[in-house]
Amino acid sequence: MVAEQAYKLHEKLVAARTKLNADKINDKLKEALYGPKMNAKEVKTAGGTRQATCGPTGGTGGAAAGASLAMDLLCICGKHSSDVSGHKACGKDWNTGAVATTNWDPTQDASTIIADLLTKCQLQTSKTTLSKAELQTAMSKFLHRISIARGSAGAKRRMLGTLDGTGAGQCSGYQDGTNGPCVQYKAAHLTGPDMSLPWYVELKEAHDSWEAATQTKGDIRRLEAQLKALNLTANSLQLETQTAHKKEVTIQAEAETLTSKQKECEAIQAAADCRKNGNCKWEGADDKGGKHYKLNTTAIERAETQVGTGAQTGKTCTDHTKKEIVRLITLDRNSVKNPTAVGLKESSRIPVYL
Repeated sequence: MVAEQAYKLHEKLVAARTKLNADKINDKLKEALYGPKMNAKEVKTAGGTRQATCGPTGGTGGAAAGASLAMDLLCICGKHSSDVSGHKACGKDWNTGAVATTNWDPTQDASTIIADLLTKCQLQTSKTTLSKAELQTAMSKFLHRISIARGSAGAKRRMLGTLDGTGAGQCSGYQDGTNGPCVQYKAAHLTGPDMSLPWYVELKEAHDSWEAATQTKGDIRRLEAQLKALNLTANSLQLETQTAHKKEVTIQAEAETLTSKQKECEAIQAAADCRKNGNCKWEGADDKGGKHYKLNTTAIERAETQVGTGAQTGKTCTDHTKKEIVRLITLDRNSVKNPTAVGLKESSRIPVYL
């Protein structure tokens, strides 16, 4: 019963510990940042212009808009080849480093620009726990920003970044009267009960896994406590079993001892030898030889009791049953014929009946 309970608890514990998988959470965070390949060097497209990648004319949304946080950052902050005086779209002091000096081509490796972008972002933000509240707050701010109408008559929506004037040129990357460095999301990603922006989906899964792991820690502590209690129970049962086994062995040993002493008495033929052996009792009517032995169980019990308790007192007559005849000293039948309680000769011996 205890073993079965322990096995079931162990299975639950193993299942719970699989949820404490930091690698799974980190992988989801990397996917949100860099995309499915989880590598900054892979944040690029197979072809197409910056405008097609980030937000083409017509307002349908960029082909890679929302694919990863890094891609969206490049659409908003990546330097355009026409910017000759240092790009400052994402910060007035961002006129140094790769983000300010390297033209971004969406089909090429942009890992150096991404590294510079992340460094600059970390200077303006602080690390925070990926809690449900933090994620909801960030997404609320994001949805508010992309809901702001841009361009002529507010026709440009679902956009982040800069778009001046009519916005006819969309997200070309170069800021002038109609263009700008921006990203426009597809309507399908923002409709329905839940957003389906790829980087948001990965962020949410990372958050859910983190929350599950946090809850699992408490479950693991409870399961470990239950296993510990079962272990103590098992140890207690084992101790009881060992104690019972020791008692059985002791009883068996005592029985073997009595058998051995019985055989020892059987080998005695002389009364004198019998009396010298404390384990035997002479039952013969006289001192003649013969098998008149009897195992003195009373003496054996007294000896064992003295060994167990340390007692040293002698045996008294009250230790015997009334039916047992105890011969304190063998009667010398030759020295007295009719012994009485008064006037016995010095050599007489009194038979005592209890």
